Amino acid sequence: MLEIVGCAAARYGPPNDEALENHPLWGNGLGFYAAHQVENSSWLPEWRELALIKGAQASALPQELRHFIFTFHDETVEVLAHDLNAEVFSGSMTEALQEACRRLA
Repeated sequence: MLEIVGCAAARYGPPNDEALENHPLWGNGLGFYAAHQVENSSWLPEWRELALIKGAQASALPQELRHFIFTFHDETVEVLAHDLNAEVFSGSMTEALQEACRRLA
């Protein structure tokens, strides 16, 4: 089970595994069916610029965000978040979903 801690932004969609080579980070360590952390992310400063309210200080935005990418067969998920918590859950998919719903409640 994966918990995304302090998620500030998320992107979901292409590329899938057949088009992953089109991703801008292909050739810089991005691989198939894996979790990645992006160092020196170009998305983070772009996001900060878009999220900053006119007249506000940059310190008003969440600090210490990290850029994570998860590549799957049908899509790619990218998030800006504080951290990830992962744990092995030994049970059925139904039990895992019930536990996830319980934690979200």
